[in-house]
Amino acid sequence: MEERRYLIDWFAAKNPVPGDTDEQKAEVDFFAAGLIDSFGVIELLSAVEEHFAIHFSDLHFQDRRFPFVGGLADIIREIREQEGHGQ
Repeated sequence: MEERRYLIDWFAAKNPVPGDTDEQKAEVDFFAAGLIDSFGVIELLSAVEEHFAIHFSDLHFQDRRFPFVGGLADIIREIREQEGHGQ
């Protein structure tokens, strides 16, 4: 859940995230909602990699879950576990 909270807060610092609850916000496609553009993706990924001390691979960007707040949180959590940074 730490990953989800971080992402919601990151996006909310730039634009309101649609939804009343964290569960609704987790289902948001951040591209479709206009929360981020291609330049913002670079900023987001850099911030996430630095904050969680992880590294994304090209395969992560192809994951169907990637554009969703909750899906990206799941990917981050999986990378952390694989890289030994899990909770």
